[in-house]
Amino acid sequence: MRKGEGAKIGPFVATEITSDLEVHILSSTDPRRRQIFPSSSKPLGPYSPGILADDYLYISGQGGRTMQESIDKVAAILRAAGLDAHNIVSTQIYLSAAGDAPLEMQAYDHYVGSHRPAHLAFEVSRMPLVSGDPSQPTKTELLAVAWTGKPAFLPEIDNRVSRVSGAATMDRMYFALDGWADPTAEGLRSFLGDLSRHLTEHGMDVDHLASLTVVYDGSWDDATVREGFGRLLDGMGVAVSFLRVNALIGRSTIAVSAVAALDRQALDGNRPGLDSARLGDTLFCGTSRGTGATTADATRHSLVQLASSASAHGFSIEDAAFVNVFLGDLTQFAAMNEVYGTYFSEPPPARATVELQRPASPSSMMASMVLARSR
Repeated sequence: MRKGEGAKIGPFVATEITSDLEVHILSSTDPRRRQIFPSSSKPLGPYSPGILADDYLYISGQGGRTMQESIDKVAAILRAAGLDAHNIVSTQIYLSAAGDAPLEMQAYDHYVGSHRPAHLAFEVSRMPLVSGDPSQPTKTELLAVAWTGKPAFLPEIDNRVSRVSGAATMDRMYFALDGWADPTAEGLRSFLGDLSRHLTEHGMDVDHLASLTVVYDGSWDDATVREGFGRLLDGMGVAVSFLRVNALIGRSTIAVSAVAALDRQALDGNRPGLDSARLGDTLFCGTSRGTGATTADATRHSLVQLASSASAHGFSIEDAAFVNVFLGDLTQFAAMNEVYGTYFSEPPPARATVELQRPASPSSMMASMVLARSR
C-alpha cells in the first residue's frame, strides 16, 4: 500500500491511516524475532513480557491488584517496543470478580480512548499472584496484541443482540463480538447471524476466518454452542477455542474474538478440518486439551499436540510468539512451569495463565498458541 492510501475492507476504508502511512515497522530495520523486556517487568515463569515477530507485538498477561496496575505494565512493554495504546489491535481482560467490572473497565476505556481494539472481558477463578502475598490476590489481568503500523479501528456498533469492536491491519482484521441473546438454539442462530453480517459488511465471509475464540457462561449448553459453531464453520480449517467461564462482563452471555484475513486467498494453503490456520507468516492454533494423571503429564500432552499442529504447517514450536494457558488448578502453576519451560529456548514466547472455572479436573491443562516468523 502506498502512502496516502487507506486500507479497504469491503465498504469500510481505514481512514485513520490515510493521512500517514510512514509507519515504523520495527522488523524492517531488525528482521530478527525480538524479546521485549522492560526493566520493570517481572515474569512469574518461563515466558517473555513481549515478543515482536512478523510486525506484531504479543504482550503477556499483565496481572495487577487493579486494572490500572495491569495497564501500566502493558504500557511499559509497548513503550519498550516504541509503541503505544494506539497500536493495540486486540485485548483480553480477566477479572477475579465480575462485580468489579464497572470500575476496572472504566480504567480500560480511559486508556484506549476513542480507539476501540477488539476486546473480550470475563471472570476467571484465579490468576497467578503478582505480589507473592496470598492476602493480596491478583484481581485483573490484561493481555494484548499490537501492530507496528497504524491500525484502522472499526466503529463500535451496539445493537439489539450484540456489540462489535475491532481493528484492521494490512492483511487482517481483529474483532470481538459480544452477545446477549437468549441461551437457546434460536438465540445462538441470532448471534451467529450477527457474526456473519459483520464479516459481510466488511467484504468478507466466514471462510475468511483464521482464528475464533468462543467464550460463554453457564447459562449456555455446551453441545448447543459447539454444534452451532460447527455448522457455521462446516469443517473449515480455523483455529477454534471454546472457553466456558463463570461470567462475561456486562450484559454478555456469549462472545467471540476472531482474526479474519482481508484477502481470502491468504488462507488457501490451509487444509480443511485442521484446528489451525496460517495467515501470512502467522499460524494460529486452537485450544489443545492435555490429559494425564498429573498437571505435568497434561502439560506435555497439550504442548505435543500444539507442536504437531505447528509441524503440519511447516512451523516449529520454537516459532511460538504467544501461548494462552488454562489450568484446572492454579496451585499446579509451578508444576506446569517446570514442564512448560523445557519446550522453549530463549527467548520463550509471551504467555497468559489463569484458572478458568471451579470445579475442574486438578490435572487438566488447555493451551492455544500463536506462532509467528519475522521476514
